[in-house]
Amino acid sequence: MEDLKSVEKEVNDLIGEAHSVKVEEYPRELVEKKVEKGKVDLSRLPASISTLRVILIGDNGKIDICPCAGTHVANISELGRMNIVKRKSKGSGKIRIEYELL
Repeated sequence: MEDLKSVEKEVNDLIGEAHSVKVEEYPRELVEKKVEKGKVDLSRLPASISTLRVILIGDNGKIDICPCAGTHVANISELGRMNIVKRKSKGSGKIRIEYELL
């Protein structure tokens, strides 16, 4: 549980730093090089999609870069605070975390 408290604190510290969120479009090849391996399975997108919408958190994506088609805040400070409410073991060293934004 200490690890989860540490995660919760780190997330809330980042929220408190009020990093900007930008939405940009990049060629698929560039996104495949920039996004951390295993984070997103771009092979599930049809090969015909050559331009991807990308979310950059922090200056030039310093905090995170992720392809996404969802709705996003303009600044992470809009999230308020994150509170972890539940932890569930998913076996083989994996856990699922439920959280709420206050």
